Amino acid sequence: MKNQSATEINLKRWQASKSLIYAYSEYYIRLIQLDLANEFLKDKQSTKDILLERQKVGLILESDRLELNTEFVVVKRNKSVYFKQAQDALGALKLITSNNLYNFQPVYPNLNTDFITYQFILDSMYKNPQIQLYAEKLEGYKKVLRETNSIFSSGNLSVSSGVQSGFQGSAGWNIMASLTVSMPFCDKKWQDVSYSKNLLRVQKAQLELDYQEKAYKDTANSSYLWLQSRYENLKTARDRFDAALAGYNTAKLRSSIDPGDYFYNVMKSKYYLYQTANDYLEALLDLFKAKADILGLVGFSNNIYKCSDFDRSNENLISKIIDVFDSTNTADKTSISFASSKNENKISATSTKVINGNTDNEYLNWYVWNGLELYKTLGKNFWLQLPKSTKRIFLSLNNTEIKQVISNQSDANILNKFIQEANKRHINVELLLGDPDWVLDKYRSKLIYIINKLSKFNFSGIQLDIEKNQLPEKDRNSWNKGIIKTIAEVHASTTLPIGLSMNYKDAEDHKLLESLNKAGLNEVILMIYTINTDKIVEIGDKIMEENPNLHFSVAISCEPTSVLPEDETFATIGINNSLLRWGDLYKTFEEKSNFSGITIQSLEDFWRLKNEN
Repeated sequence: MKNQSATEINLKRWQASKSLIYAYSEYYIRLIQLDLANEFLKDKQSTKDILLERQKVGLILESDRLELNTEFVVVKRNKSVYFKQAQDALGALKLITSNNLYNFQPVYPNLNTDFITYQFILDSMYKNPQIQLYAEKLEGYKKVLRETNSIFSSGNLSVSSGVQSGFQGSAGWNIMASLTVSMPFCDKKWQDVSYSKNLLRVQKAQLELDYQEKAYKDTANSSYLWLQSRYENLKTARDRFDAALAGYNTAKLRSSIDPGDYFYNVMKSKYYLYQTANDYLEALLDLFKAKADILGLVGFSNNIYKCSDFDRSNENLISKIIDVFDSTNTADKTSISFASSKNENKISATSTKVINGNTDNEYLNWYVWNGLELYKTLGKNFWLQLPKSTKRIFLSLNNTEIKQVISNQSDANILNKFIQEANKRHINVELLLGDPDWVLDKYRSKLIYIINKLSKFNFSGIQLDIEKNQLPEKDRNSWNKGIIKTIAEVHASTTLPIGLSMNYKDAEDHKLLESLNKAGLNEVILMIYTINTDKIVEIGDKIMEENPNLHFSVAISCEPTSVLPEDETFATIGINNSLLRWGDLYKTFEEKSNFSGITIQSLEDFWRLKNEN
């Protein structure tokens, strides 16, 4: 195999990155579609039996029953197609990564292309390795041509001129030239041929580069327009899903008004909901691939793998879709009587499951300080005890646990399994690291070392708990400059989004937040420890509005009153009342585009709260 240039290697990297995004996105979407199909088909036989009984007593026509039966056939066929596509995508991922990807569970692929304009794509032309390859080829031939220099190695040229009479009396300049070449004829002939060949090569290489530049511009134009159209297509698909979900929920509510049509209408609207959900997922996959096409032109820098409001919105909708079709969220099996309009006979439709259209948002984030120990003790019960509104877990590892997961494979497997099981439940796990010394120059390298060592785990973000008031008083004046440096170094060492827990009084410094954002900070966990929700809203509103480029989660506490005063903690309010008040607080903030949920200090303290019921 011939030696490859750095540009050729870079081109293959770009191509591999694009292929990786294609395969990863395909696998992610197909797994969701497979889950939806499986859930839809779970009650196929019992539904068919109920439809047949209802046809016999005249509640529905035979054509209605056969139509619904056909829908199961369509979903089953879809399932086969999605399975094949998922396997193909997984095979491609294994090939690209050279990994067997055992128990691999993909998460939502964050691809930030908001900064890419059409002009940006054009300006990036000569950063594209394919263009660079042809430019280097042209420059190489030009260099060879310059070395050949001229078709003559030595000699002299004489020129004379004068006025002459032209054809039919016209006048003009007459130029005569004579050339003397002092080289053997055979050398001159060889030199002529060599120069001519090199000149042709330069001309050909120039034409090839011109063609590549034109092809790049054409591709840039079509890819950019295609990306914009995919955004529009996704918005339309989302609107159709929202309308279908509203129709599905309405069909379920009509049972008391029109029980004769209830079951048929619910099943019919559920199938339409399934179709629109798949249309939305297909549109999202098209968008992922369109983004990959654009990135294949301009490059795959670290700043593209970051979560945006747009991504969060899509993640939330995907969670909603999964919840609607998840059979574990269904209502208890019920017995429903349908009255025949033609006679007084009644039939009992037993064992029917009606999907609960619960669309509660996921908004709770948890500081979890002893998560791995709790997980080892509780196993699957860990997840059962989490509130359904859980969105993110900020998982802290102590020094011993950090050493163990780095050096011991069995401990690493436990952490991997924890993250995988959370992701299956659409809960993101972010690495929580807290030590006030990391703001100081002499200790910062230890933080970077830990982040680098733990980068092999599939965390969704980095959360830093480096509070100013935890530093010795002599060091507090240097906290502002130090935390900016710390964020900058963390940003340089990871592609993950970065969050920072801050007392709201420190976060009222707008210039400081601007500097942190420029250094690479994505989110502030705004610690407002009070049970006065009006005060929380007043403080949070002001800081969020002043800093639209940062995301904010509001942190509140349920630590015991031995740690915090009673007016700063929800410890005495109880589990259910706390959840209700936190839900109301979330609804107050949810319209803000840079709001990212309610964060609770901590999960361990929450589980110790009294259950009022």
